Amino acid sequence: MINVMQLIVHIPLLNVNFPTNAVTFYNFIIDVSSFDIIPTDWIRSKLFNFTETENDSQFSSMGYQSPNIIENLGSMLVYLLLIILAIIFVFAIRHFKNKYEW
Repeated sequence: MINVMQLIVHIPLLNVNFPTNAVTFYNFIIDVSSFDIIPTDWIRSKLFNFTETENDSQFSSMGYQSPNIIENLGSMLVYLLLIILAIIFVFAIRHFKNKYEW
């Protein structure tokens, strides 16, 4: 269901004309469909240094800062980094468990 919601919410980016009330509704539910619940501006500013690019009007109307995917990932970037760290942690624990078995 979430995948369908993400597709429906991003339809205005396909150069299709929508009424203003529909775009407002899409902007309202885009945070829910993209799981953007953690503020990531601080993390993104510390990890990455991007140059400013021209912004497309449709991207800016949907709340995207730029066409750069890293900047638009939002909380998904944090989730991805946490998953990678968890995988590394699990492999390290397995390695030390096998090495120092009681």
